[in-house]
Amino acid sequence: MDVVQYEDFTVTTTVDGEALPEEVFIDIDDFQYRMKKEGANLFSYTFKNVQKDVAFEFFSGRVRSKESKINVLLKPKLTEFDLYLNYPDYIGRRDESLNNVGDVLIPQGTVITWNFNAENTEAVDLQFASNNKIYNSERRSDSRYRLSKKIMKDDLYKIFFSNSFIPIPDSVTYSINVSPDQYPEITVESFKDSIENNVMYFIGNASDDYGLVSVNFNYTVTRADGTQSTKKELLVNPKSRETQYNYTLDI
Repeated sequence: MDVVQYEDFTVTTTVDGEALPEEVFIDIDDFQYRMKKEGANLFSYTFKNVQKDVAFEFFSGRVRSKESKINVLLKPKLTEFDLYLNYPDYIGRRDESLNNVGDVLIPQGTVITWNFNAENTEAVDLQFASNNKIYNSERRSDSRYRLSKKIMKDDLYKIFFSNSFIPIPDSVTYSINVSPDQYPEITVESFKDSIENNVMYFIGNASDDYGLVSVNFNYTVTRADGTQSTKKELLVNPKSRETQYNYTLDI
């Protein structure tokens, strides 16, 4: 008789003879418990939250059964896990760790490393809803496992932890919400000098959700013979999320 650890298990016994007893008891570690009468010759008892192997006997009056035993199948379980979040370098955010937190909101392109600590476990696998693919974690020791993945979009993932005794692994589901990297935005206004027709002015604003690196003015000169040359001039090097700029072009 096998039972998965922490689950309930019901045993039954039948009696026969010229005189059937009204009561049957079960003896567990020298403690006696009255069994439930299910019929004229059928009795049952339910073991609650079985955590270890249990030996027992049935008895009624002077009649006693042979010893029987329930074998516990050790249940795989996660005792602890943490997530290491390696953010993209360009966002300027310090990497961080989360303990026993599976649901996350992260910037696009973050590499998540899962570190699991498990008991009675032989494998820890992750399945992502976006591609329905199962990823096998690397076993680092008897109880520790690791897996890394770069995340580019919202996803759901399920953690499976299993051993050879349990045919269907337990699982838990978490969500990943991704904050996408927006393109830089720029506005520009241009107008001519009221006196010098060959002079043009450009003004505007530039912004980016993770900060600007530079704002450049780019233009191409086409000569009379058809040859061209492209030029780029640095306007500002703001190192900020938003900046104003201006440029004067003397044609």
